[in-house]
Amino acid sequence: MVRTAILAGNRPIAHLQYIFVNIEVEVIGVDMIHIGTFISGDLGFLFHLFSSFIVMIVFHPLLMLMLLLLWKVLLMGEYALLSRKVI
Repeated sequence: MVRTAILAGNRPIAHLQYIFVNIEVEVIGVDMIHIGTFISGDLGFLFHLFSSFIVMIVFHPLLMLMLLLLWKVLLMGEYALLSRKVI
């Protein structure tokens, strides 16, 4: 598991005192990438919901498995087309 933390200190921007980005990569392949974003202030909950939505839709393990299977099927089809002898 890989964790990356980015902390931006005291900035003179309202509602953005610090930004914490947490990236987790599972050991079993790269089947799930979890990005949690925590921003202090009123927008923190909105950013957390947005990052959870991105994780659930884009980096879902079943979606990644389907993409890998589709890639394998496409490679097998390309191999079948290339191995066919055309006179």
